[in-house]
Amino acid sequence: MFIWAPIPEGWTSRQISREMLYSAGVVVIPGDAFGKEGEGYVRIALVQEEDRLREAVRRIGRFLREASR
Repeated sequence: MFIWAPIPEGWTSRQISREMLYSAGVVVIPGDAFGKEGEGYVRIALVQEEDRLREAVRRIGRFLREASR
């Protein structure tokens, strides 16, 4: 199962994916990897145990809060 999550304005899907990896240690796939229609989104795979997914959500939230400052 996957989530297609919209990204905040001011980012490309590749930029935010790279920064999320470096800053939060969470891997997401840039939407444009699936074609130009995917730009503006990242794909998040829900393939880990629930506790790991919850931790990833916390890290992504923290990353987005800090990036919006």
